[in-house]
Amino acid sequence: MTGLIGFSSGYYAMNDCDLVLMLGTDFPHRQFYPQLGAKIVQVDIRPEQLGRRAPITRGFVGDIAATIEAVIPLVNTRSEDRFLRQALAHYAGF
Repeated sequence: MTGLIGFSSGYYAMNDCDLVLMLGTDFPHRQFYPQLGAKIVQVDIRPEQLGRRAPITRGFVGDIAATIEAVIPLVNTRSEDRFLRQALAHYAGF
């Protein structure tokens, strides 16, 4: 969780990430978007929401459930988990 009611660990995870995948949201809190040039991909059923709050690398109009169902088989499993371990350690510290 990040944003005004989130955790600092969510803020740091967002700030250090390579990619933000926004599903059905245009996340209104601009100050919590990544500052280091992460790519932002947004999926929403309403085309007018795409890129409304932040510049996006790619925008897709579609139903979230159907989009995820179509994309999951294309995602490769990775064994590198340094980013995940770092984010979990930061979260556990609080």
